[in-house]
Amino acid sequence: SITSSGVVFTGRQRIRQICFVGNTTAGSITIYDNNINSGRVVWSIAFHTSNVPVSIDIPGEGILCLNGAYAALSNVVGLSVCYG
Repeated sequence: SITSSGVVFTGRQRIRQICFVGNTTAGSITIYDNNINSGRVVWSIAFHTSNVPVSIDIPGEGILCLNGAYAALSNVVGLSVCYG
């Protein structure tokens, strides 16, 4: 779980679920296949104002991140990523 932009995990993993809470302003989340804020984007979402938890299950084998994952957050209260 993170509350600001940063590394979610290192090494090869598959993202299985993404949960977040936005604040009172529209925002976005971008997850990169890397340990820095660049590289291949593996998942991205833009959302309107929201103060409620959002949970997104990733179907099948999930999203493969070969080099770890970095999440760039804009107007997000908190982000949790389930991986394995």
